[in-house]
This record gives sequence, C-alpha cells and structure tokens, in this order.
Amino acid sequence: MKVLMATIVSHEWDLLTFNINLHPELETELVLSGSVLSRLSERVRKHISREVGTGREYFFVIEGHSAKTGAQTYLHIHGAIATHDSAENGRIEEALLRAAGHNVRGRGKTPRATKAKLFEQVRVAYPNYLFKFTLRHDPRLDERRLVMSRVMTQAAAMFWTDIAHERTWV
Repeated sequence: MKVLMATIVSHEWDLLTFNINLHPELETELVLSGSVLSRLSERVRKHISREVGTGREYFFVIEGHSAKTGAQTYLHIHGAIATHDSAENGRIEEALLRAAGHNVRGRGKTPRATKAKLFEQVRVAYPNYLFKFTLRHDPRLDERRLVMSRVMTQAAAMFWTDIAHERTWV
C-alpha cells in the first residue's frame, strides 16, 4: 500500500521507472558482505544526491529471479524516482547505474544493464509487478526487499493520512 500511495503522490511530477541489473562484481561484493539491501540503499542515496541533490523521492525493490522463467538469476532492482525536470532523466539513469556498480572503478557497463521509462498510468499492477518475487526465498537477500527514501515515505504517509481520515478543510 505504501508503494501505491508513493506512486500516486509522485505522479504529480514525472515518475521515472527503472530496472537495473547489479554489476556482477558489485553483486559478489555485496553478497559476501551479508548486507546487500543496506549497502545498496546507501549507494543509491549517495549517487542520486550527488547528481540531483538531496531529498529526492524514490523507491525500489531488489530481487534475484527471472520474470520469464522464475529461476534464480542476477540481482536487480525495480523502482521509480520522481523527476522534476525531464532534462535530468539521463543524469538520474547514470547515477542509478553507478549505484549498481556500472561505469565506476574501471568497471564498464554490462549489456542490458538498465531500462528506464516514464511512468504512464497509476494501476495496482505496478506495485504487484515490483513485489512479484519478494516472498520467494533467495539466500543472497534478507526478508526485507523494499527501499524507500525518507521523503518518499513521509509523502506517502501524509497522503494516506489525508485520504484515510476525515479532515476539516479551510
């Protein structure tokens, strides 16, 4: 529900959706550290903040199964980020690639590393798609698979409060 509320709130601006595969070397490093989600969360926050400033609204889910076969595959993230100017979309995509280990420290960009497009229509199908494999066991990942920026969490909570509780409007 939190992701659906965040999607609705972010749709006020443009919402850039993304699917990004982790670079194999970064994936190995994160899995060996035992803290994939927390370290990846920090990398995304850092790279997005450097590129477009702090306080950006975003969320993503990490998974490691193929949508086509259901078999375990490389780790990848599915998510969305609010964009306030279409000119920044390319920069955001590059920041997300760097956060996923591509084009940093001498590593190149692997084929089919990223796919991004503007969100078109608010539907329940989008959060369902994001969470499709989160209940499937993956020894590389913790039970928790969702990352949401603090400002995105706050905006979604405020929106939920507004629609779920009777308010007196002035």
